[in-house]
Amino acid sequence: MDVRQSPGCLQLVHKHTIQCGEDMEEKKKTVIEVRDAKKVYRMGQEKIKAVDGVSFTVEEGEFCCLLGTSGSGKSTLLNLMAGIEKLTKGEIIIKGKSIGKMSENKLAKFRQDNLGFVFQSYNLIGSMTALENVEFPLVFKRVPAKKRRKLAVEMLKNVGLKGRMQHKPKEMSGGQQQRVGIARAFVARPAIVFADEPTGNLDSKTTIEVMDMLKAMARQNNQTIVMVTHDRKLTEYADKIINILDGKIESIEIQANSKEGKFPEYEEPEAAEKKSEKSSKSVKDKKKNKDKDSKSDKKDAAITAPGDRQADTDQPQSAGGFDLAYETEKLEAAAQKLIDEEKAAKLAEQSPPEDMAEEIKDGFTELTKENKSGL
Repeated sequence: MDVRQSPGCLQLVHKHTIQCGEDMEEKKKTVIEVRDAKKVYRMGQEKIKAVDGVSFTVEEGEFCCLLGTSGSGKSTLLNLMAGIEKLTKGEIIIKGKSIGKMSENKLAKFRQDNLGFVFQSYNLIGSMTALENVEFPLVFKRVPAKKRRKLAVEMLKNVGLKGRMQHKPKEMSGGQQQRVGIARAFVARPAIVFADEPTGNLDSKTTIEVMDMLKAMARQNNQTIVMVTHDRKLTEYADKIINILDGKIESIEIQANSKEGKFPEYEEPEAAEKKSEKSSKSVKDKKKNKDKDSKSDKKDAAITAPGDRQADTDQPQSAGGFDLAYETEKLEAAAQKLIDEEKAAKLAEQSPPEDMAEEIKDGFTELTKENKSGL
């Protein structure tokens, strides 16, 4: 694509609007390339084009925002990029590798090594403390217990939860739970973090805090963020904004001077308690205001629920609904089994058996399925 830049220019190139900054930055390394991606669902005799011929790139260290209304196809596109859903046609290349050509095991390993996830509904394991939740992905990567504990503690301090490490999710506010979710996503230092409406369940003040954290965390380690949102205001943090409408790219905007983030200050438990009560009230009020959109949400859920449709692709589709509670229990048991094996191996002065890893593919892959209620 031949794009010429000049101060404050707007150019229309192949039906994509490119908004240019004053200075053209040095070309960065491309880490994600989406080529003519298509995702078609079948509902009876009808074909629904959730993603319809989308092409774009994301550069290393870039904060990319997929912006669109409910049902626009933005979340489906994110799921395709993460390898959670299979393409009907097209290709997605991440760090030089075509994820559509990988086997399930190789894809799971690739996600484990390169990707992190931040969810709208947090998806923390209720029986685990904040510290244990952040350690969770490191267990599957077989990081030694002492090292993973140190990394998790450091990450929770970075997100301002030094005094909340031993608290369980139900003892924290929504904002605090999302901080734990962010710490968990970044603890393994993934090259790319996918965030699906990460502030959707938060009040306006906590939303800004979470966005500041995401941006600061990514900038600190030159990590790439791909975030889905319907809120135009949040795009001020993005370096690139991809506007999605009816499964297609309507325009692409490049922001030369996006808003920078910052790390939060440490919260004393007493202050956090008061904030938790205030945040809970605000979230309840926000949920009441969302009731008017329930019909649209149900429509999206009907389109994307695995049990209600069959994708127009050669890849096998899962049957039946997804039970988050059951899958969470399995993951928790698997993680505990690994920890127990690790302790036993240490006592026996030998390494944990390698075949243990085969029993667990990719815990976070299953958890992400719960978040596909909207396109």
